[in-house]
Amino acid sequence: MDAGADINRNYKDSMFTALFREPERALELYNALSGGNYSMDTPVVMETLDSVFFLDRRNDLAFRLGDKLIVLIEQQSTVNRNMPLRLFLYLARVYEKIINGKDVYRSRLLRIPKPEFIVLYNGKDPCPARTVLRLSDAFEDSQKATGLDCLLEMELTVLNVHDKENAPLVGRSGYLSGYVEFVDRVRAYQSQGETVEGAILHAIEKCKTQGILAEFLESHSTEVFNVLTHEFNLEEAKEVWTEEALEEGKEMGKEMGKEIGKEMGKEIGKEEKALLIAVNMLREGFEERQVARITGLSVERVYELKSSKF
Repeated sequence: MDAGADINRNYKDSMFTALFREPERALELYNALSGGNYSMDTPVVMETLDSVFFLDRRNDLAFRLGDKLIVLIEQQSTVNRNMPLRLFLYLARVYEKIINGKDVYRSRLLRIPKPEFIVLYNGKDPCPARTVLRLSDAFEDSQKATGLDCLLEMELTVLNVHDKENAPLVGRSGYLSGYVEFVDRVRAYQSQGETVEGAILHAIEKCKTQGILAEFLESHSTEVFNVLTHEFNLEEAKEVWTEEALEEGKEMGKEMGKEIGKEMGKEIGKEEKALLIAVNMLREGFEERQVARITGLSVERVYELKSSKF
């Protein structure tokens, strides 16, 4: 394994971010996902938020392409229904980064690039090939007629990169198909009994010899090993914590006995799951905002947990 560049990059920078932070790779990815035909000499301006300055509003990949602003999120192992809201908050910070803040007070209309949002699902659980999530789904009383139309809306598309229906789309990007193949191999080696670390090293060496992301892995193998070890260990830990929390919720539901008790048990189980995951993450040294982002708990609730004795 090399001792090369980017060894000390923040673990919040995933393999996906490391792979597609290069403008030409981001452009190839966008052409594949959108069906576009932008030439490879099209100017691409990377606008990804710096995790050092925007820790609470960090996105994984953002860039401008002509009059478009594309916000791409790294692969997710679970579909987060709050992604439209999270992206809405990310978007405001990205626009702050692009424009001169004083310009919003001028009378002249300020032209801004149109955003597009894509989430790539790379989890193990079944998921539709394509799902559309909307910000308006989160609005309270969104189904009630008020006589006034709500014009605030944003949509994002969730693409399951493992679904056969999306295979032609994934195959249009050599980097995306290579990324999916690499992650699949890590999981396959794990299922054969290898440790997380062993599976990642095995996948790196096999892909390099077989020409799958070979150049990227040759230059960034240390970075890939570091970030994926972190990600896969967290993924396994979350699965264990979730199973424990669900079992606790089921037991509480059984004790209540009645139908209403079952429903309350389900709700308690959901909260217990989030709290148990949060406690375990805090014990492992994760930052409060990162815990809140992953569990769906409020930052205030996470701080309360940390200040308690668990």
